[in-house]
Amino acid sequence: MVRKYIIILSIILISGCSLFQDNIAEGWKAFENGDYEKARDCFSKETILNANLEAYVGLGWSNAKLGNKESALSSFEYVILEDSINYIDAISGAVFAGSAMCMDSTSAIRGTYFLSKYPNYVFEHDTTVTFKQVAFTSACSYVNIGDFSSALLMIKIIEPGFNAIPGNEQGKLDILLKIEEISQWI
Repeated sequence: MVRKYIIILSIILISGCSLFQDNIAEGWKAFENGDYEKARDCFSKETILNANLEAYVGLGWSNAKLGNKESALSSFEYVILEDSINYIDAISGAVFAGSAMCMDSTSAIRGTYFLSKYPNYVFEHDTTVTFKQVAFTSACSYVNIGDFSSALLMIKIIEPGFNAIPGNEQGKLDILLKIEEISQWI
């Protein structure tokens, strides 16, 4: 039993997170400073110690930034199943992670739902992530599943004045070109 505690204490000390500080606050601080590995370690430690849902959100975002899309989606899905109302950053993260994993149908529908509930979303810990990125990612996912009408609705969230007729080939091409254009600056 003592050996188990020594191993856990060693892991905590090696992880770079302070033993006597709030792992979540320290994790978000590291995340905001671009130290995603330290953030991941702090959030991971908190999930082990307390199974805190916010720690799973942070773990998901840290893993996403590190390119671990499967781990990111797993963390976001866990939070969504437990409490999607209070942890909206898990839903937005799941849109991105799901799209990165080519789960386009789920990502697109989740993005539409998310934007209907949180139309002015900005991720508190990375203000470059906004409703526009969610809409863009959803638009791309809709195009990937051949739903150009829904893709158009997502594009209109980003650029309300844009119009196309998604039912014909020219309209589809216009939507694809607009997505390409938006991808250059979003």
